[in-house]
Amino acid sequence: MPAPPVPPAAASLALIGLPASGKSTVARILAGRLGIPARDLDQEIADEAGRDIPGIFEAEGEAGFRDRESRALRGVAEGAPCVLAAGGGVVVRPENRELLRTVFRTVWLRVSPETAAARAAGGSRPLLAGGAPEARIRDLYDRRAALYAECSILSVDTEGRSPTAVAEDILDQIR
Repeated sequence: MPAPPVPPAAASLALIGLPASGKSTVARILAGRLGIPARDLDQEIADEAGRDIPGIFEAEGEAGFRDRESRALRGVAEGAPCVLAAGGGVVVRPENRELLRTVFRTVWLRVSPETAAARAAGGSRPLLAGGAPEARIRDLYDRRAALYAECSILSVDTEGRSPTAVAEDILDQIR
């Protein structure tokens, strides 16, 4: 498969990857270094809905959440440059992958399912609820890895690395 086109250097950055891969933390660091805003897609969805992500899943199901996610991503894509922490499942819809490929400089933050499960322990992520988070994350990884690769211009390993080191690695690679 050919590499996705690289949007211009002035484009927004988007961080994608498994839940608990560090997207939100790394986005804030990158935004500070680049002098542009950090935006968190899940937070924007929750703010617009007037309820948290688990509440959206409960009231609207995953399909309703994904509809909101696609609308929010389009809104960010049309806005001023930023560093976007996208939700882990943003890649499941083809239209979202197209935006990530063509509008954003998209970076896949790679983390093992085992590490992601340990980091997410005790959280309130709807797709990890119901026990066996490591098995659930492994399943998410198996279903999403090719999708993450499809729409990212680079991938950065976060295993055992500080968010600052990950951000500096990304900056070195996009300059």
